Amino acid sequence: MDWKKAEMFLSSGQAFIPVYAENKGDSVLMYWKDGSTEMLDIQCESFLAKLLYYFGTSVSANRN
Repeated sequence: MDWKKAEMFLSSGQAFIPVYAENKGDSVLMYWKDGSTEMLDIQCESFLAKLLYYFGTSVSANRN
């Protein structure tokens, strides 16, 4: 995954949800502040891990 997408989401994203894309598998659908959407070919847990890494934490640390 391109790190720029995670940074762009942090600055102008609203929400993201896991979706199943035909012929691609698990993906992330990102909703932007301007109302547009974008599909990212990465599993939701991996995307969340990248976002948390940006803030210096991890998925397992946040579960606790």
